[in-house]
Amino acid sequence: MYLSDIFVLKLIVKLIILGCLINKTFSITKSRWNDIKKETKNILEKNWKQPRGITQVGPKPGSYLDYPGFDQAKLEQNRILWDLYYKCLNDQSFHTNSKHVFAAKVIKTFKSFSLKLECELCISPKGLTNKNVWFYSILEKNRSLRLLKENDYYRISPIDLSLTIINIDESKSGFYQCIISSSESRPFIIELFNEDIEPFLETNITKINTKISDTKILIDLRLKMWTEWTEWTTCSTCDEIGIRTKFGFCLIDSITPKINTNENMFNKTNDEHLENLLNAFDTGLPCHSNLLNPNIFNGIKNNPIKVVTEYCRIQCHNDEVFEILDPQGNIIDKVNNSAGIYSSQQIIPELPPKTEKILIITHLNQNFNITCPGNLNTDAPYVWKLNNKTILPLISKSAEDHIYTDILHRLIIQNITKKDETIFTCWQLNYLAGIVRVKIIKEFKLSIQEDMYLLYGAIPIIGLFLWVGFKVFFDKDAAYY
Repeated sequence: MYLSDIFVLKLIVKLIILGCLINKTFSITKSRWNDIKKETKNILEKNWKQPRGITQVGPKPGSYLDYPGFDQAKLEQNRILWDLYYKCLNDQSFHTNSKHVFAAKVIKTFKSFSLKLECELCISPKGLTNKNVWFYSILEKNRSLRLLKENDYYRISPIDLSLTIINIDESKSGFYQCIISSSESRPFIIELFNEDIEPFLETNITKINTKISDTKILIDLRLKMWTEWTEWTTCSTCDEIGIRTKFGFCLIDSITPKINTNENMFNKTNDEHLENLLNAFDTGLPCHSNLLNPNIFNGIKNNPIKVVTEYCRIQCHNDEVFEILDPQGNIIDKVNNSAGIYSSQQIIPELPPKTEKILIITHLNQNFNITCPGNLNTDAPYVWKLNNKTILPLISKSAEDHIYTDILHRLIIQNITKKDETIFTCWQLNYLAGIVRVKIIKEFKLSIQEDMYLLYGAIPIIGLFLWVGFKVFFDKDAAYY
């Protein structure tokens, strides 16, 4: 049950935080801090999935522990959640730097992808119902943060207040931060890769099976550079042979002063701005980040994005069944959620992301690199189809087919023809994610002779307008007749 005395609660929290700031020698590891947050999330998820009950009176979903009454189970869960909250506060100092500030993180991603940003603050059970915690700003000077509201592209979890950004584009790139009361979490800077970027297909299995590979020490720049690999994406389709992908992104960071380098050289090649910039990102800075000066670090920015693909096969989830049991264990309600059917005693599910549509207007013989306009909040690679037939990737550069997909699962059309004026669709996990319609128009070109005829015909018309204007402004009497 919640503490009734708010003042006492705030005082206790402040004392605990103050104790964390003073005691810098505690032996708490980062993994323990994460374990506390996971334990809290598991408890909340378990309660969230329980039936609400038609006759239940009280708070909206998300504050289901607000009124435990004499329910001993809920009272115990409340006590556990508050204990975990105080432990989280006690351990949170480990996750900050010497100034007790969360280091920023730059995330470089591709257009139409989806991202999940964690709110790395300790969230009290009483604060779970407040979703107004995420703020956004575009990356320009003198731009203030604005509150981020949930919509079709921004979703905030009622369990841990994490933010999911669906179908990222230029309008969604920028600065994101979770702010609760006077506490601010790690800032996230979202940047998009250039759509013309050409990734490198990695074939070295040894590098793929490691989290970090290709570590290099750039002594002249006093930097460390490495490739960090993501986890495998979800398989592109289910119940059939599909494709999954893994990406390797280049990162850089400053190295420790232990390496014997020429100090004068360091002062010439690294300015104070760069040093402060790298210190602000404890997980490294992407080599392709817009924050790096392209004139100085052009060689670093030329490092390719590495991609690996392999075949996969997973089963479709067709067995998500929700049941309501009475005290004797008898089934009183049973629905198949996989078929889109839900019980009135369930929490109202989130609507799936909508299918996006775009129209591309072009001329003949143009080349196109098309990214799927939609995303179903999954990292599964896209499957492109034309007339219900899957468009396959290009096997060799000598292939005659001018329509294919690349290793980033984008649709490529070379030398577009009149028969390509049609509708293409992109799919994720057998569900329609986007529709692309291609419309071809004729180019308007005139020869020199046609231009002269047009000019000769326009001169009398222009002269007539000039004469009428002259009469109106300089001969007012004539204008009335």
